[in-house]
Amino acid sequence: PRARAPVHMKVRFVGEGCTRVINYGIDKLRFREPVPSDSRIRLSGTLLGARGVPGGGARASFDLVWEGEDARRPACRAQAVYVYFP
Repeated sequence: PRARAPVHMKVRFVGEGCTRVINYGIDKLRFREPVPSDSRIRLSGTLLGARGVPGGGARASFDLVWEGEDARRPACRAQAVYVYFP
């Protein structure tokens, strides 16, 4: 699931007017449930916060949750960090 995060994030959290978006990394990655290879998964995300960075950009942290179809609990949870530049 984690490998698909940048693809899904691009669709969900687009920075309008940005010329560059950098995938800065993942914090607090937790794998909680196995995901069978033929399962469908869903990614949801919440903005935790943002702060300015040199060059007029913004560093944003997101709480990400991957859920497998018919799973008892989320398969994976992580905090992703992206940096947006004008």
